[in-house]
Amino acid sequence: MGKRNLPVKLFAKRTIDDRLVEAGGSKSEQKWILHGQELNNKVMELQKGLDSVEKVLEKRQKENSNIPVIISAELQNKALAKTHRKVIKSLFDVNNNTQSIIGLRNDNELLVRVDKKEDMKKIQSKIKDCNRNAHAISALQEIMSFQPYIELPENHVDPLKIKLINFMDSDINNAVEHDFEHLCSRKLNIEFKKTQYTKSTIVYKIILDHIEKLKDIKEFSGLYSIEPMPEHDLSLEENIDDDDIPIKKPEPNIDYPIVGILDSGIGRIPHLKPWLLDEKFCPYPEDEIDNKHGTATAGILLYSDELEKSAQTGLYGCRILDATVFPKINEEQKLDQDELLINIKDAIKRHHKEVKIWNLSIGTRTECKNDRFSDFGKALDELEDKYNIIIFKSVGNCKSFLNGKPKSRISVSADSVRSIVVGSIAHKKQRYDLAEINHPSPFTRTGRGPAHIIKPDVVHFGGNAGVKDNNMTTTGVKTFSPTGKVSSLIGTSFSTPKVTAIAAGLYQELDEDFDPLLLKGLIIHSANYPIDLKMSMDDKVNQLGFGKPKTTTDILYNAQNEMTLIMRDNISKGQYMDILDFPIPDCMIEKGYYTGQIIVTLVYNPILESWQEGEYCQSNVNVMLGSYNNRVHRDTNKKTIRNPIGRDDTTQNILTRSLYSQKAINNEKGGFGGSERLLIQYGGKYHPVKKYAIDLADFKITDKRKYLSAPRKWFLKVENLYRDYIEGKGVELNQEFCLLVTIKHPNPEKNIYTEVTKLLDRHNFYHSNIKLKHEVKVHTER
Repeated sequence: MGKRNLPVKLFAKRTIDDRLVEAGGSKSEQKWILHGQELNNKVMELQKGLDSVEKVLEKRQKENSNIPVIISAELQNKALAKTHRKVIKSLFDVNNNTQSIIGLRNDNELLVRVDKKEDMKKIQSKIKDCNRNAHAISALQEIMSFQPYIELPENHVDPLKIKLINFMDSDINNAVEHDFEHLCSRKLNIEFKKTQYTKSTIVYKIILDHIEKLKDIKEFSGLYSIEPMPEHDLSLEENIDDDDIPIKKPEPNIDYPIVGILDSGIGRIPHLKPWLLDEKFCPYPEDEIDNKHGTATAGILLYSDELEKSAQTGLYGCRILDATVFPKINEEQKLDQDELLINIKDAIKRHHKEVKIWNLSIGTRTECKNDRFSDFGKALDELEDKYNIIIFKSVGNCKSFLNGKPKSRISVSADSVRSIVVGSIAHKKQRYDLAEINHPSPFTRTGRGPAHIIKPDVVHFGGNAGVKDNNMTTTGVKTFSPTGKVSSLIGTSFSTPKVTAIAAGLYQELDEDFDPLLLKGLIIHSANYPIDLKMSMDDKVNQLGFGKPKTTTDILYNAQNEMTLIMRDNISKGQYMDILDFPIPDCMIEKGYYTGQIIVTLVYNPILESWQEGEYCQSNVNVMLGSYNNRVHRDTNKKTIRNPIGRDDTTQNILTRSLYSQKAINNEKGGFGGSERLLIQYGGKYHPVKKYAIDLADFKITDKRKYLSAPRKWFLKVENLYRDYIEGKGVELNQEFCLLVTIKHPNPEKNIYTEVTKLLDRHNFYHSNIKLKHEVKVHTER
């Protein structure tokens, strides 16, 4: 294999690559817009719904309640696109002093605030004016009074998680909270605990002593939802081994990164003590701590390579902050989500300046929802934004395999958009184990996440399991017990610190300011699927995300037959980037056609809005890479043309699935197709990660002649898009992103690295080797 001693490169767009968005789109009427009697019938249906809402409003006015009424406006499936949202919004915009649409439930239910009867009359008047508002009226499936989401636990004495409506008005919200707290404490004599999950989400936890009291809570005017309070636990299936592992100690004069382990506490055993900070976070007394799980997590973080006798992470060492956020529990008593979150927020708040990488291997048995992101996941997202940190989160475990059932979906909090979520694959297979080596572990949970985003992001080795005589058998990954002995455990809790270790190694090697987006991009870009993985592409993505990441050194260095380029930039609304001379070298040409493999990874932190549920991610970034014949001069005197230079009509984005032979795509035996290829359909709109891995040899013959024949030119385009809700806030919008592109020739003798560098110079790109503290002189690829 080729030597890997050539650093990946940073490059930047030039001034000439900036473009202005030009007007486009069709103004023709949608076929589903109603007219005539059909429109009149729809008006009558909607009017009945408004009449029922009006009765609720009248009732509240008689009760002297200042709580606004909420209309639930369900949208037609054909009217979910952004282009229709402004028209629908205009139907309900009747009060210039208030924000009418305050949220989105699921992905098709607008929540409309109505403060007074005059506003209701104006909405009714607009709906009666059906010919003028036919588009908006046709887009509505149904109008009704808002009904809270209610899901009750089997046992009424179990804690309830209660959320109130966010009216997007602090005075009203404060009044509603006061009324609810008065209801609980004075009228119902119920104790409650109030927790600020995010800046816009408050959660109440209550425990009912009598089920009859639930009726008053259900009827509270400002109620948004009642659910069981999620519980978190730590699962351990431990076996003690006889291995003897040498103790590592920090080398003098090396500034090691610090990793915060949010767990059950860490034992001061000889292997870990030299790396543990003297200071720790712990809100519990010593007799309420069981540090078995946290010790195991720390052991894998530091000693994975030594314990497994293979290069799994490439990390020699890192300092560890013991953040004990989880106390001793038992089967009958778990840790409620609100208490866990308070501990996590407190630990990160105290230590975020020195600790930028955090490991959270704590799960819950509660599955995430299809149409909305969890409050816990949103809370993690807000912490990562607020403190400029990155959290590595386990995807969660399940025991469905014991009963022969399919895997459970990812757990609550594993739907965090900002976090890197980690699943598990098997490293070994023993007699009773169910998973083949390098295949998903039987216990790992499967994606996708809400809004179809890809979760888990990546996987690593977390063990195997099986069934013998109706009991679970385990083949674990190695770590340490609290007594200091080598033990083996299974779980996504223990695949996660392996990826955390890779991130710590990258952070230690990079001579750059801490950049969570760059770390995320490097890890996901490096990830691929094990060569012997026998699964459909859908199953690969759902269970393994983007695959298993490489070790630190393999991520940061190229061989001569490849080049990885990294762009770290931002793009403003109304602009896009279009590089018309992207550096694909001539040495990629064989027999008159471009050949080779290209991997493109785009990561960005979308703007997030907690109360938009299915549209939680409010911004989108797209990337296109392709070829064209000639540049063209454009007439900027024309009204719709704003950019003087462009591409001709032979332009083709090669990140387009239809260009590739289905036979080649389905053939995943070995090589690039088996380990790297990601079908184009996995670069979803509003997904925070988009990755494309293509082999130009897979092109259909006719398209190959059209779009890969030399000497076509190459372009790289990045553009952004925003949802109607965030655009309506009137704030300046821009989006940071990290784009990674690897250009590779399958022939290891080809000098792609040098030729791409020459093209960067020729076309006046700023570029530099990524800044490293310790540059590797020679590294042989394993």
